[in-house]
Amino acid sequence: MYLTVWQLLLTLLTCCFASDITKLCRKRCDTDLCLHGCENWQQALGSSCRHGLCQNSSFCEMGCRAAVGIYANLVQDCLGTLEPVGLKSVTNSSVTVTLSLSNETLSHCLQWLNMSSFIQVQPLPLIHIQWRFAARPNTWQVDTTSHITFLNQTYEIVITNLQPYTEYLFRFVLLISQYYKIVNEKSLPIATLPYGAPSSSPSITSVSSPAPNIVDILWNAPKFTNGQLVAYSIEIFSHASSNIVMSKNIPTEPTKFTAYNLEGNTTYRVSIKAVNLFGEGPSAFFVITTQSQIKVSDGSNLPHLIVAADNKIYDYDKNNYSNEMLWNKPNISVIALSVHYKRNCIYYVDNQGVFYRLNYSSVHRSTDIIKNFSTTIVSIDIDWLNDLVYVASTTQIEQFTLEGDWCKKIISVNSPRLVKQIKIDPVHGYLFWNEVNTQNGSLNLLRQDTCRHGNTSVHHFNISDVTAFTVEPYAAKLHYSKKDKTVFFSSHLDGTDEEEEHSNIQQSLINNVTSMVLMNSLFYWISNGSVIEEEYVDAEDKYYHNQVWFTTADHMTANQLAAFYFMAQPIPVPSTTPQNVQAVVSDESATITWNPPVLPSYYGSGAYNAWQYKVHVTSNTTTNQIPQSTGATYYDVHNLTSNTLYSFQVQAYSDWGDGPLSDTFSSTTFPKDSTKPYLVMVSDKQIYRVSVLGDRVMPTINQNSNYKITDLSWFEDVLLWIRADDIMFMYNTTSNMTVQLPGIHGCNAFDVDWLGGYVYWSDITRKMIYKSSLIKNLSTHERLAYHTAANDIAIDSVSAHIYWTTKHSVEAGGLNGDTDSHVVYHNVDNYGMD
Repeated sequence: MYLTVWQLLLTLLTCCFASDITKLCRKRCDTDLCLHGCENWQQALGSSCRHGLCQNSSFCEMGCRAAVGIYANLVQDCLGTLEPVGLKSVTNSSVTVTLSLSNETLSHCLQWLNMSSFIQVQPLPLIHIQWRFAARPNTWQVDTTSHITFLNQTYEIVITNLQPYTEYLFRFVLLISQYYKIVNEKSLPIATLPYGAPSSSPSITSVSSPAPNIVDILWNAPKFTNGQLVAYSIEIFSHASSNIVMSKNIPTEPTKFTAYNLEGNTTYRVSIKAVNLFGEGPSAFFVITTQSQIKVSDGSNLPHLIVAADNKIYDYDKNNYSNEMLWNKPNISVIALSVHYKRNCIYYVDNQGVFYRLNYSSVHRSTDIIKNFSTTIVSIDIDWLNDLVYVASTTQIEQFTLEGDWCKKIISVNSPRLVKQIKIDPVHGYLFWNEVNTQNGSLNLLRQDTCRHGNTSVHHFNISDVTAFTVEPYAAKLHYSKKDKTVFFSSHLDGTDEEEEHSNIQQSLINNVTSMVLMNSLFYWISNGSVIEEEYVDAEDKYYHNQVWFTTADHMTANQLAAFYFMAQPIPVPSTTPQNVQAVVSDESATITWNPPVLPSYYGSGAYNAWQYKVHVTSNTTTNQIPQSTGATYYDVHNLTSNTLYSFQVQAYSDWGDGPLSDTFSSTTFPKDSTKPYLVMVSDKQIYRVSVLGDRVMPTINQNSNYKITDLSWFEDVLLWIRADDIMFMYNTTSNMTVQLPGIHGCNAFDVDWLGGYVYWSDITRKMIYKSSLIKNLSTHERLAYHTAANDIAIDSVSAHIYWTTKHSVEAGGLNGDTDSHVVYHNVDNYGMD
């Protein structure tokens, strides 16, 4: 016989919410009472239940919620673990999946204690299918167009309107009630069949111009390829004439492309399309203007050729065809040579292993001995951006400071391979060298990222018979000579797109080349001990090769060349924008932070990125450009106007030019006379007050307790926190008084509704959420109708919602405890159970 409504409610509340269930409930707190509450709670909300305990319907609802929760657990235990869905058939736009579950089993499990009159057993409407993309993060979607049939103890669902050639995950959801669901294991990825050209375009992530002749492009694959991609179609148009400048199909991996041989200071329109076997997809477009060419401004920047021959070093001035002997020492030979243009120095090593530095200044020329090497040196090169010298013997390559300190082994070479020559490109972050195999005489070119030391990171070029080479960092090119070839060759820094250079020669003197440089687009090299220079005659469109004669030398044998020229050792200009610009403001100051520009795709991880930055601060009345030369990625701006909207941009720059401006970050300074905002920071036992710019930290509260502070919030001039013993405290910043909130025990999480002036907290032991007014009576606690074990709580005061997490879900509801607004998110696999 049923209990009366009042008896039922009092018993349920005693059973479910008393602190000592065993003592107060004994055997009466059982499934039957929860069942009766679930049947009769609607009646309890009627006209006869308007006073006392049922004045707020949440108490009555809790009885039903508790009952349904027990019921859901019983159904789950009865059904057990549901198997993942099976695949029956698939097309390019639909999938048919199955779930093996007999109707009798489902009907049996959905009945609870013979209460079929209350729990209507209607299996088909209680089941639906969910899907999500397998290859990208996204939430489960409920399929509303699927068709469900039941045959031979198996549910069969056809999901339509799917995307071709796309992997999906599927799962069945069994609806026990509005709040409780049973979800089976997700399926393995199921791919629809391919059909049609790509329906979406690639997503361009970066387009930059690292040099006047280069455009570098990065992108992500289309979201929907509709079939296996076979290529990307790249087209580059002149923005002025719309003529196609370059058209190329490239492999699908990697999703990057570098276009060379473009014009400086020219605007181009870049198009990228994905291609599968059905055709081309839609285009993604981007417009970019290449960098301007560097101009030679005066005679001080004209190229000079430094020549090591026997025991002498010469300076050859191509501008007036003159030469000068810079250094001479009897009975030794110069075997390795390099220069540092910015420092105005020449570095060289003799055959006795002595490492020298020669001051190139015409006013004061001096020579210093830096170091004595114990091994035979074959080649050196200067990293002019980081002030380092790379030194090679036949079996290893090492790195030193310019003073010969801090030796670091970069690479080891094993017999029968021997190192012949090294070149460093700090602009792009690569070390190049060529080797000779003493057994078969082969000559090979190799490369290593300067940040990835060790033989396992070496890149072997598919280029053979390289006798000498040089690097052109400004154009990102390799230039080299080959055995038995009478022309020079060039390639990109990865060795691709090899082509002959300057092949229209009147009479070639390219033979047995041992050293070569490039200055002003003309080659200089050593052939059989003689220095050869190249001249271009525009009227004939031909290159002429001539031997360089040195007036101070009767019979000399040259063995090393170096280009003393600013374009041979360029200072890179940033080609991409600083990232993630943000600003925190006060009334008269701001702190701006950012991340360095992203390097272009073909750069190594050791590429130069020690940029300086300009900070642009703009209001509706002023514009300031503030250069900061420290290289730091933050800046403090002072003397701003209060209550004013400012825009902040950051621009990386180098000695050679400015990079592009970053995106704009805007923020309004606080009013002058307003209460200054501050941050509250907590350690285990101490609470600190921190200015919004982080420049002032002041201890506020030092609680005298061995318990750690576990959560913190605030309301108006009040700070609230809970300790590890689940007690809540309140500190009034105006009166400097600290009190313990009365009647709050077992509080493991809380948050504040700053708009309504309530504190909400969770008692995980009782599986309840409570609220108390911070304005009226702190000792009065109201229970919400959410029967849940919340581990964390967050309040959205503006939308009047409370959010909380449990071990298996994220849930939300109204701040008033209205269960109609209660939502349970069942992305269980996103919360540590997948």
